[in-house]
Amino acid sequence: MSFLILPPEIRMIIYNILLQSCLASNTRILYSGTNPLRCGDTPPSIRHQQSYHVDPQDRIYFLSSRILYSIDIRKATYKIHHSNLDDLLSISATCRLIRSESLALIWSNADIHVKSPEFSNELTWILCNRLSWEACNSITTLHIHINQKTRSPSHKEITKSAGFLICQLPQLKLLVVEMRISYSPKKDLPIPELLALRILPMRVTVKVHHYVSDWFLKRFLNANRFQQVKNVREASNMWAEKVLLAARENVDLVHRKRRGERDEKAKRDEVGEVLEDTLEMRSDMLG
Repeated sequence: MSFLILPPEIRMIIYNILLQSCLASNTRILYSGTNPLRCGDTPPSIRHQQSYHVDPQDRIYFLSSRILYSIDIRKATYKIHHSNLDDLLSISATCRLIRSESLALIWSNADIHVKSPEFSNELTWILCNRLSWEACNSITTLHIHINQKTRSPSHKEITKSAGFLICQLPQLKLLVVEMRISYSPKKDLPIPELLALRILPMRVTVKVHHYVSDWFLKRFLNANRFQQVKNVREASNMWAEKVLLAARENVDLVHRKRRGERDEKAKRDEVGEVLEDTLEMRSDMLG
């Protein structure tokens, strides 16, 4: 009770201190398994805290290869992970007031990552089945990992995912798309279907995060030539983001033009209704 009688501003300061402590942890909450499609007879994914490190390409790697039930993380066909916010989540579960004050702060810092051959299904699963609508309304950042070694997603799948994100994550501000490229820089999108993301509203910043294979990375690190890899990645990132942004601006222009046409039509209809309503009055005035 002593905590609840504190002014709301003081409680928010305490929440932020706890948040920074959570984010400073070297663990993340990981959901992993070997079947990306969750049917009725499919075992549920395993949720647990997992230590990690960040490699030179700013990718998250989990330190331990073995988890419960001996499922190998490296061989898991789907991985979903986010910041370890369990301490704050535990506190938010104590009463409605604390939950209402802290939930938005918690999930706006969740930094959710989704990697799966069927990432459209994974997005639906975690956002509809694992997280409440209150949590989804607060999520601002999402990372999508596309593994081209297994199967590149189709244009239809990415369009479906983009439409789902628009509806399910109304506060989404940053979408990061991570994918592997060859060492040779290419001035095109590695997966042309990524242009399906052009339907996302302009309020969402879309970043493309390219990386080279672990084999290439190790080879160039051993030769002290990592700067070359970095230059290739940055050039590919900039080109892909430029192409995608141009496509999104074109779509936004079309949408604004259509909205303008609808507004003009609505105004004309309104004027027409007014004239129709006053037709008898004007006829009487004219004799």
